[in-house]
Amino acid sequence: MSSSVFCESFLFSEISLRHTYHCDSSQGVPVHYIRYMKSGTGKIISDRGRIDISPGDMFYIPKGLKYHSYWQGDDIVSFDSFGFEYFPSPVGVEFDLQKINYTNDAFEAYQSLTSDKTVSCRSVGLLYILMSKLMPMMTSAAIDSKSRTVEKIVRALGENPTFKTKKIAKMCGISESTLYTLIKQKLGKTPNEIRKTAQCEKAMELLRTTDMTIEEISCRMNFSSSSYFRKIFFSITGKTPREYRKENVI
Repeated sequence: MSSSVFCESFLFSEISLRHTYHCDSSQGVPVHYIRYMKSGTGKIISDRGRIDISPGDMFYIPKGLKYHSYWQGDDIVSFDSFGFEYFPSPVGVEFDLQKINYTNDAFEAYQSLTSDKTVSCRSVGLLYILMSKLMPMMTSAAIDSKSRTVEKIVRALGENPTFKTKKIAKMCGISESTLYTLIKQKLGKTPNEIRKTAQCEKAMELLRTTDMTIEEISCRMNFSSSSYFRKIFFSITGKTPREYRKENVI
């Protein structure tokens, strides 16, 4: 690993914000974060939970989490932030968004780390010493491989609902029949039902934000015909595409 790649794997900083601030991280954060609130207050809201943060709180944000955060203070909102790409957790275990009830021993490790926020062998070593002290106090969840596969399938369909089932199965390293079985077992739906919902969600966005015709959107979303698109759209939203556009146009 080159020194530049090594340094890019870590993001150490002290973040200062004025009065009130909203951060849109809905695209997902690129690394894991351990942060310590120094002044001001904050709240982080995601579909995987919410935490309210006060001075003295230490909290963890998992890599990839999509969230919105809101910060407020009489003057400066300030927190130390330590980002890292590799999380030393056991295989099959993940840690979700959370505040950490740290010990004095862990806080001493944090103080050693925060004395110098330059990325170096020393500071990275201190980070993982801190992590070794924090992990026993963090709430973890075992994630089975089937759940991971289902999440990957749903994410692929959400990002590109025109993907064929065969292609997604290949991406996941499973057969099409296994893909159907997993989705049905975990979600009670078929991949086609999930695809149709994702197609309509994308179509809704196009109806709100563009002047594309219904026929053009139907073609873009890979429906066999505009009439079939209208039928599926109505079954999911309870409205025709024209009605939805009229009520939601930006």
